[in-house]
Amino acid sequence: MKNITFRWPIMVLVMLLTFAVIYVLNQWHQQRVIKEPLMEKLEQLEYVQNVEVKTIANQNKIGYIITLSKSDNLPETYRKMDDLLLSTYQEDEYLLILADNRNSYLDSVYEKVQFALMEGERTGNYTGMNEEVSRLMEQEKEKPEYCLWVDQKRIYFFISSGQYYLYEIIPVGLAEVE
Repeated sequence: MKNITFRWPIMVLVMLLTFAVIYVLNQWHQQRVIKEPLMEKLEQLEYVQNVEVKTIANQNKIGYIITLSKSDNLPETYRKMDDLLLSTYQEDEYLLILADNRNSYLDSVYEKVQFALMEGERTGNYTGMNEEVSRLMEQEKEKPEYCLWVDQKRIYFFISSGQYYLYEIIPVGLAEVE
């Protein structure tokens, strides 16, 4: 019988190659089987112009940055996107981030109404929030177009002026802040 010696360098190399192959296969699976079909489904939704996926390292989450065109029903559009993401991920594994086409004027208008939106979110007085937002929007000289929606999970705010538009989504109550 031959004397077989154990060769550590070869064993370490085999283990490293095995882990590398497993890692590459996992990355391929994530990209080809999960992310790409999900991105295609998201891009097929009405009002979705572009979908970008980024890993958010400090939160260990996958960020889906979705560029929307002007939507006349933001809550329904957001729910459809969120439902698609929930069909693949757990709720705490991803962030849904909306990209819009804002300018400095819309940002300044949002800065004025955000206090009313936050107060409505904290107190649950959505009627008062709506009245205050309407009052503030009436004071604007350019009279931008806006919509305000509320459901059990979020407050949705849309404002547009010309070709520019801004979306803001505020979680309600104990919903996770995005």
